[in-house]
Amino acid sequence: MTRPPALRIRRRWLLLLLALVLAALAFGPLLRGIIAGRVRSAAAARGLAASWTSLDVSPPLRARFRRVVLARRADGDTLVRAESLAVSLDPWALLVLRPRIASVGLAHATVRLPAPRRADPDTLSPYVPSPSGPRGDGAGAERVRDAGRSLVRLLAA
Repeated sequence: MTRPPALRIRRRWLLLLLALVLAALAFGPLLRGIIAGRVRSAAAARGLAASWTSLDVSPPLRARFRRVVLARRADGDTLVRAESLAVSLDPWALLVLRPRIASVGLAHATVRLPAPRRADPDTLSPYVPSPSGPRGDGAGAERVRDAGRSLVRLLAA
């Protein structure tokens, strides 16, 4: 017994719809994993550790991080803390494989830029003898002599 063509077409449409729904459900976790990996690797390349409590991905290419913390890996010093960070990409730029950020939203953020570490003011830099000996390089001494001779000639004139 053969089925009527209308029933076969309806069944194909239902299977296609089911496949699309399953793909949409799998797309969110897959995209979250890709985004999380890229953010963590970009932070690690700059000597930072990135962490957050949740990451939500929503259609039109929008990612939202909650309770974001950026800390230096070397000493664990927290540089950025934010309640939420939302980033959306420009879909047209993504079609030509040139992703570009369309908007960034940052809420309740604290940014701390520590001063660069310096030596104590009462310490001296270590003495490093020059390779040409304790008197310095000969070319520098010759330039000082030439400048002295020029000064004497100027004063004598």
